[in-house]
Amino acid sequence: MVDAGMYHEFECEIEDQETNGIIKPQEHWNAKHKPVKLLGYELLEEKNVPDSSSEVIFNNLDDFSIDEFLLEYDVITNPTSVTSYLSTYINSVSGLTVKATGHIVHSSAGGHGIDNLAKAALGRNSWVQSHIFKGKCIIQKLNSNYAVIIGSSVCISTDYWSRWDYSSTTSLSSAIESLIIKADNGTFNGILRLWKKLPLNIE
Repeated sequence: MVDAGMYHEFECEIEDQETNGIIKPQEHWNAKHKPVKLLGYELLEEKNVPDSSSEVIFNNLDDFSIDEFLLEYDVITNPTSVTSYLSTYINSVSGLTVKATGHIVHSSAGGHGIDNLAKAALGRNSWVQSHIFKGKCIIQKLNSNYAVIIGSSVCISTDYWSRWDYSSTTSLSSAIESLIIKADNGTFNGILRLWKKLPLNIE
């Protein structure tokens, strides 16, 4: 677990309790050393995924009573077939109804296409060669019935470059308990970072 003092992509205002005014922050604390109106994400865990991995799991996410997470990834995939994916699943890789799409814009004569999927694909392997996937996505529980994943990445191989934009909806009546990152085939390695959304006010 990483130090809770790390934050990502945040904005904040500092409340001056002596003057009841708002001042521009030099630190993320007010005069009484409390963070206030802090917007952003706190790093939950960073995983250094070893070579030859096919699946990685972030567990016990329901312990945080949070409905939104951010996943960052910088990984290398080693697929064994063309048009395959590295995907993320909420709670389970099967048994849940997932509807998803991915839009690819690629370097092959400026082409593009849309893939209809049953999973949130973090990136698409378009050749049987190593690919670099670098991107991020938001995972959010919308209500008592659905969760969504929305993200984008760049996918780079020796002969190919593409931008991949994707979204998915998962029928989910429970809380977000875990995230599973899984390769269709082959393996992957690299860095995964999972962040949780901070509340609007911390006292």
